[in-house]
Order: sequence, then structure tokens, then C-alpha cells
Amino acid sequence: MKRVLTAGSQVLARGDFRLLLLMIVLAVVVAGVMYPSNPHDRLPGQDNGVFLYGGQQILQGRLPYVDFWDHKGPLIHYLNAAGLLLGAGSRWGVWALELALVVLTGFALFRAARTAFGVAAGLATLAFWTYGLYQVGPYQHFRDHNYTETYALFLNAWCVYFWLRGRRSARPAAWMLAAGMCTGLSLLLRPNNVGLQVGAISAELILGARERRVAPGLRRIAEMLVGALAVVGAAGLWFLARGGLSEMIDQVLTYNFAYGAKNLSAATALTVFRVGNRELAWLPTIGFLGMLIVLPAHRVPAIPSQPDSGTFLALLLTLGWPFEIALTVLSGRALIHYYILWLPYASLLPAMILVVLAASFETGRKVLNRGGHVIAACAVVYLAVSGVSALSGYAGLIQLALTRTAPIEATGAVTKYVANHTDATETVLVWGNDAWINFLSRRRSPTRYVYQYPLFVARYTNTERVASFLAELEANPPALIVEPVVDTDEVQPLDRSRRDAVQHRLVTPAGMQAVFDFVCQRYARATEIGGTIIYEQRGTLANPTDCR
Repeated sequence: MKRVLTAGSQVLARGDFRLLLLMIVLAVVVAGVMYPSNPHDRLPGQDNGVFLYGGQQILQGRLPYVDFWDHKGPLIHYLNAAGLLLGAGSRWGVWALELALVVLTGFALFRAARTAFGVAAGLATLAFWTYGLYQVGPYQHFRDHNYTETYALFLNAWCVYFWLRGRRSARPAAWMLAAGMCTGLSLLLRPNNVGLQVGAISAELILGARERRVAPGLRRIAEMLVGALAVVGAAGLWFLARGGLSEMIDQVLTYNFAYGAKNLSAATALTVFRVGNRELAWLPTIGFLGMLIVLPAHRVPAIPSQPDSGTFLALLLTLGWPFEIALTVLSGRALIHYYILWLPYASLLPAMILVVLAASFETGRKVLNRGGHVIAACAVVYLAVSGVSALSGYAGLIQLALTRTAPIEATGAVTKYVANHTDATETVLVWGNDAWINFLSRRRSPTRYVYQYPLFVARYTNTERVASFLAELEANPPALIVEPVVDTDEVQPLDRSRRDAVQHRLVTPAGMQAVFDFVCQRYARATEIGGTIIYEQRGTLANPTDCR
């Protein structure tokens, strides 16, 4: 016990108490930002539902891409499996896992900024990051969570921090391997997650050429690539051994290129740039333009213990942001959550500009030098502004969980209907992209196309894919077919009247009419719940309606 107390006093003496306080503040702030997405008040969204279903299937022994189709990397499904395992099947486990990772994301960005510019820069970075998380995170916009970009931001933020540590370490190999492993894991979420890494590699090469010492930078890059390739290679071998590698490549690479290409244009690029800057108050552009002025003038302030860290980080972000924009454009659409990966540029770059401006004045230099002493004041402000308002809501949820007077997760009328009208051995086809219905009702899809978007992408679909989909339905007819109001930019409705209303602007993929005919001949409308049509097999209905 005495040793524990002695060690504790040493921690406090080293000033680690302030870091502990920072973590507590971050946890409260992030919990406040994420509160609108909590599983008690909200049903899962479309992306969230696909990943939850994938995690659920993995825990039942099934393999991504072989047993269920998805165009995201495999890591998102295994993260969901880990969260569901943590929560004993509850969405709260995934939500809690994400909360922890988002907190650690903020901590990594703080450490990166502090390493390069000092504590004051770290605090400014957190302020901008919190604002950006509120603006482009899914929590406020969609009242949802569990997006691949959120997890990728966690991995990329730690990659940058490890890279900074590797550059100032006498033995950088371990730090660079860790940066590479973060990169590899990020690639296993989504292939276009490497804007920061491209910026870091470019910064290494430029600084090495300027200092005429290219070899150390090349060695660090090689060590990072070894770590990344080790992770990606291990995942590839895992799927190869289980017969799923070719399917993973087809769904994650071939489909995404086909999907992005259909919307790729100069107008798309302009829209992506404009929407992202509008949502982030033009912070990335302000920081980027500021660094274009600062870097050539060599006005990046140096910290004596690591004199080139500030220049490296500033150059990394300035070079990386154009790549990040290009990678976002490849997605083909200006969706809000895509801009989560812009948050390092929207938080670190403006914070650096503030540090540069403050360092130009004597009073500003004093503030920077005493930045560590204002962390407690910043903590109070964060708590008062960002987190406290949600505490009462969490208190109510905790009380509900303890008393068990009501369910702690939202289920929805459609899910209840499905669960009540089928048994666990029967399958349910959800038309469109609401796989959360399969997840919440714990009913497996009869086909690996748990959502049907890939069957309608002209550059990807073909007669064989549609025929295999129909064959799965015929071999294992679902007990129910559930059709919410679908996104007609992605799929055609099953319901004849809904389909006729949009038929003039849509092209029916080859073979899809046979799918419509199969549903029409074998199923009839049983009920409608809030716009969601539910079909049952004709033999189970007393007076089935004519599908024609």
C-alpha cells in the first residue's frame, strides 16, 4: 500500500494529474456530444445498422463478404463484434467502445499539438476539434453513431502522434511500426483514409532534402510501411485461408471505384470542397492559407526539446489536406460524415496559426509559456459549456438501467412486428438499406445482399449477380419482406405504385424484373407501419391482394 501511495504522489508531482483531469474533461465533453445518438432514444441508422448486423453475424460464426455483402473494410464489422461482445449483445457496448475511442482521439490530437507547439496549442486544438466534432460528427446531424470515419480518425490521430515521437526518438523503429499499424488498420476500415499519411511521407521527404539528410526519413517511412503491410497482409491471409479474399477485394475495391466513378466530376469536387468548409466554418482553409504564409517565412515557433516537430507537423498538415480533399472527392458525394477526417486540419492548423500569432507578441509569449497552468480553467469552461447539459439525461438512463422499469434500448414497431410474426430460424428480407431491422429482430437475411445497393450500381452489377440474389431467395424464401421508404437514387422500390412513380428516371438492371416477379407471385402485402410495407407469403394470408 505504501508503494502505491508513493507512486501516486510521484504521478501528481510529475504533473500527470493535469492529464488525468484532461481525460475526465474529454470524457464529459464527448459524452455530451454523443448523447443524441444514445441507443435508448434512437434506433440505428442505415450505416450503423449494417455494421451492427455484420458484428452480430461474426459472433454467430459467419464471415464478412462471403456470408454478407458490404463495401466497407472488415475492421468495422469486427469492431462492432467486439462492442456487441462487450455489451452482451446490446448496442450500448458498441456505443461505449466508440465513446472511449473518441475520447482517445481527442487526447492523441492534444498530445500531437503539445509535442510540436506546447500545451497552449494542445488546448486550442481541442477547442477546435470539439467544435468540428459537433458540426460534422453523426451525433447531431443524424442522431446516430458508429461510422467508419470516426474510427479512422482515432487511428490517424494516433498515427500522427506516433510519427512525431518516432522523429524525436533515438530508437524510432517501435514508434514508426506503431504508426504503420495504425495506418494498416485505418486502411482496413476504408481504402481512402490515408491523407495524413501521405502528408507525413511528403513532409519527411521535403525536410530530408532541405537538410540533405534523406536517409533517416526514408528509414522512418520504410518502418511505417512495414507496420502497415504487416497488418493488411495478416488480414489478407486471414480471409484467404477462409476463402473470402477475392470477395473482399471485389466488394471493398471494385465496388467503391465503380460507385465513386458514377458521381465523379468537377462539380462534385467543388461541392465537396464547399460543403466541408461551410460546415467547419472555413477553419481548414484558414489554417491552410495561414501555413502557406508561415512556412516559407520560417516563422514556425520551435520548442527547445524538439525544434523541428512544429515544422514537420505544420508541413504534414499543409501537404496532407489537398490529398484529403481528393480522397473525399473519390467518395462521389458530399455527405456530412465524410468530413470527420478533415478534423485534424480544422483543429491543428488553426491552433498552430494562433500559436504563431501569439508568439509574435510579448504578452502572447507569456501565455504560451504558462499554457500548462490554464488547463484547469479550460476544464471548467469545457464542463460548463459542452458536457453538463447532458449529465441529467445520463443520470436518467443510469436510473432506468438499475430499476429496469423500461427497456434500455429503442426497438421500434417494425422490429416488434417482425419478431412477433417470425421465429428465430426464419429469415427476413429487408428491401433497401435498413439492415438494423434484421439486427434488432435477430433475424438473418436470406441472402448475403442484406442491402441491395450493389445490385443497382450500373458499373458494378451484372446479370450473374442479380441471378445469384434471386437464387438465394428461391432457395430460402424469407418469412417476411420488409420495405421501408427506400432511397430511389440507390434502389428501385418493390411496391408497384412506388416503383411506377420513379420508373421514368431509373433503369432496371438486367435480371431484376425476375426478382420483382418472384416477390409479386409469392408474397402479398400484410400490413403497413409508418410507411414501411410488410409482405407475407401468400399461403399464410386469408385474402392476399393481387400484386398486379
